[in-house]
Amino acid sequence: SRKIHLLTLVYSCILVCLAAAYISLERPSQASFYIQHCVVVLGITILSSLVANEVRKYQKSVETLILTATKNEEEYRMRLERDLLTGVHSREYMREVANRTFGIAESTDPVGIAILDLDDFKKINDKYGHDNGDKVLRALGALLNKYAGTDFEAGRFGGEEFIIILRGLPQENYVRKLEEIRKQFCELSFDFMPEKVSFSSG
Repeated sequence: SRKIHLLTLVYSCILVCLAAAYISLERPSQASFYIQHCVVVLGITILSSLVANEVRKYQKSVETLILTATKNEEEYRMRLERDLLTGVHSREYMREVANRTFGIAESTDPVGIAILDLDDFKKINDKYGHDNGDKVLRALGALLNKYAGTDFEAGRFGGEEFIIILRGLPQENYVRKLEEIRKQFCELSFDFMPEKVSFSSG
């Protein structure tokens, strides 16, 4: 750290100066010879300190670059995995999940896929504006994310369409869960319009 670096430099210089003073008192006849050596040691100490400081700066800049690169990589991965508007998974990510899920599916391990489509969503956009339409999409995304888990993954398929992949449960549970989500969503209120919003799924 910068603090340790400065303390080391100060203490080293003090020790060299004390050594020069001690030698001058003990051997006054050879004082100039030893003081010259002390000055050389002092110069080397200061030079080493300057080099160490540059190394510290370089190390810090490298660490900053690594942190920035890691953060950018995480953001890029999030962009690939998540839909930025709704917060659910992206279409590309869901395609990978579907390939894995249906690729390992067995007759004894039921899996399902559901498509959700917001009803009359174009009318919402036309009547209340796209910004308010985005609020509806975000609300559905937040609701779907509440159910996210090992047996339930949701993503945005495109526009007002969402896709859900379900696995590991009896098939009747899938329908029950979709109906539960549909009812909760239909109960949501939006401050920009009096009517409720619904979706169809299958």
